[in-house]
Amino acid sequence: MDTGGFVDEESDGSQASAQSSSSQAVSHSDEAMSRPSGVKAAKAAKAKRTLSVIKSMWEIKQKEFELNEKLSKKTLLETLLRKTAPLSDLEMALKNKLITDILSNA
Repeated sequence: MDTGGFVDEESDGSQASAQSSSSQAVSHSDEAMSRPSGVKAAKAAKAKRTLSVIKSMWEIKQKEFELNEKLSKKTLLETLLRKTAPLSDLEMALKNKLITDILSNA
């Protein structure tokens, strides 16, 4: 019987199943193979770069914190020095401590 160029499923059913099982075998063998060593090395290098970037950022943040702390102390000292009213004992002690800290670190 003429089907107009189409293949009857009953006559070619065995071939179709053989082709699909062979294509499945190829895809499973690809998954079983390990990645090339270059891929692993590239991922390891990326992890090391990420760690070095984080360490670098941490060092920068620490320096920034130290500078902000120094600036805060200087601002507080300037406020105490500008004060025209007599300083209390606590304010005088703080002023002397800030002056000592700033001069010892300079």
